[in-house]
Amino acid sequence: MTVAPPGFNKTTMMMHEAVAITGGVDWAGNVVHEPGPVWFINNEEDQDELYRRLFAVLDHMGVKFEDIKDRLFLNSGAEYPLLIATRDENGDVAATPAVDACVEHLKEIEAVAFFIDPLSEIHTVEENSNEQMRGVLAIVRRIAQQANVAISISHHTRKPPAGSSEGYAGSMDSARGASSLAGVIRIAHTLLGMSKGDAERLAVPEDERRFYLRLDDAKSNLSAPGGSPIWLKRESVILLNGDEIGVLTPVDLTDRETNARLATEERHRSIIARLIPIIDTELTVNKAGIALIEQEGTLYPTYQNKDFNGRCPATVRKEIEAAVASGITVNGQTFQIDDREGGIGTATRTAKMLVRVFGDGADDDLGEIPF
Repeated sequence: MTVAPPGFNKTTMMMHEAVAITGGVDWAGNVVHEPGPVWFINNEEDQDELYRRLFAVLDHMGVKFEDIKDRLFLNSGAEYPLLIATRDENGDVAATPAVDACVEHLKEIEAVAFFIDPLSEIHTVEENSNEQMRGVLAIVRRIAQQANVAISISHHTRKPPAGSSEGYAGSMDSARGASSLAGVIRIAHTLLGMSKGDAERLAVPEDERRFYLRLDDAKSNLSAPGGSPIWLKRESVILLNGDEIGVLTPVDLTDRETNARLATEERHRSIIARLIPIIDTELTVNKAGIALIEQEGTLYPTYQNKDFNGRCPATVRKEIEAAVASGITVNGQTFQIDDREGGIGTATRTAKMLVRVFGDGADDDLGEIPF
């Protein structure tokens, strides 16, 4: 499942993947192990629009139409939607006759993959019902098993502000509707816009940020969890008829990611070094933040000499929490924050902390400083 806000190139990305599978071409760092026929059905766009997107993707990927024309089956459901699940007279989820027809067609073309775009258009059940959505996904799984294909399906997020990745990237909980989806889906990704924080971290100019998308692992039952995101850049291809169509280009931001990580680690090290000398029995996240702002040569010059009425700005508190959670060691000492429940989140809400400073070895443990 690929989870993304509306208008964030889910269909385009899936079409890149479909062309990669049919053409046997690796894409975005993903290796095609078994090329073969693909059925791609989109219930939102008309057939002409799908063809425009296909030819733009083919041109961009350097794949000839003649090489995939007998293996990529592209259908629009805009006029006659594919509907695989509805409710019977008892209100239970029931498969439609289209399910057996799908299995028969997939077998006939010897498909290795079936792309369905989007999930919300192939059923008429209550999207927020865990029980009913489990029923829908069970029908999708039935198609996969009986036709012996992999199924890739798109779904919408809960619409983060402006499609930002903050708090949504790599989270299956960002998917709209029932939480039971997470239990059924084997592999999930989120596709979101580059956040302002990501742009600053990776030195991407603000006026270019809207061109970048990040693809993150959100769930993987069959392999180790993913690490860094895959970055994609929105670009355009001009077709022979003059139409300008959007495509996605994988971009390598590894060097920028490394530089950003090193800069963040150094920032966290500076925060820890400045926190260790001010430990006392009354230290809170809020007080620690105010103290850092007021220090000579402060790490937060934009906040200095401002009156916050004793309330530390949220950005400073969050950075302190991140520094503490990173486990950075300074001069052989590691500063850690905890509360009675054992969570930094609760420490923020209560503004109370237990403070520990650990030295190089067990004998250097300075113990706990109580509330």
